[in-house]
Amino acid sequence: MSFAVAFLLSQAAIDWKTDYAAALEAARKDGRYVVVFFGGPDCPPCARMKETTFKDAGVIAAVNKAYVNAAIHLDGPNETANQFGIQVIPTTFLVASDGTRVRKWEGYLGPEDYRKGLEAAVAAFEKLKVLEPKLKLDPDSPELNAEAAGHYAALGRSRAAADALKRVAARTDDPKARAKLLVRVLGQLYSVEVDEALNDEILATAAEAEKGDPAQRGEALAARAQVAMNREKPDDAIKLFEEVVERHPTCDKAAVSLLWLADLYHHAQKNNAKAQKALERLLEKYPKSDVVDDARAMLEHLKEHP
Repeated sequence: MSFAVAFLLSQAAIDWKTDYAAALEAARKDGRYVVVFFGGPDCPPCARMKETTFKDAGVIAAVNKAYVNAAIHLDGPNETANQFGIQVIPTTFLVASDGTRVRKWEGYLGPEDYRKGLEAAVAAFEKLKVLEPKLKLDPDSPELNAEAAGHYAALGRSRAAADALKRVAARTDDPKARAKLLVRVLGQLYSVEVDEALNDEILATAAEAEKGDPAQRGEALAARAQVAMNREKPDDAIKLFEEVVERHPTCDKAAVSLLWLADLYHHAQKNNAKAQKALERLLEKYPKSDVVDDARAMLEHLKEHP
């Protein structure tokens, strides 16, 4: 067998370890990061990742080279799962060689999202090691906070990213530029754990963004709809999302508003026909949206369960 053939065969699958402690020990020897995947039986997204993401040649080559990989199969009580506080599967963790938990992803990750997400998280974590000491010396610096916000977002640290963007906005004089920053703040706040204080913060941020630039009304309406959902007021949310898609179809939140409308039509109004029309409209008008895959999956589900 030639070296080339042997190399290709060695890259045919991810080199999984089944013991997290052993994976971390291996990582400490050469300073690599550990990727820990928690999956289990009766888990369609877990099975989908195994059939797509973990069989992708690009993923296999990248992760075998850059990381120590551990797959933890949860078919009963598991000490490692308890240690990581696993509540849903699949869940993927990126861990530094010293045991620091760098980033967590819950749910299915496609090949590109998996590979690029890991790369972005490693890069952000390393850059923040240099940046955060500078921020301690100059915590209100717009330049440092703008850079930090991107790194925090790459690490899924939405609260930190939102706060950094707020500090940038506070030092921005131009109303339209400030409004754009506040819209980015909203994007991060949607991923923060919900409570009434957060709802009030979202509403205040949306109002400030719209006041600074009336062109951001679509984003503000979507934010108010999000709060209505948080407060379990589906009828209010539907009216607001409908205004977004009808009056502000070019705003960034138009596509996801249609996705939310489909979900609300289905669950709150029990109207699958309206839900399907919303999804079909999304796929027709916004074919390059980030939520296209979710829309297709939801549409397929609705057709299978009319």
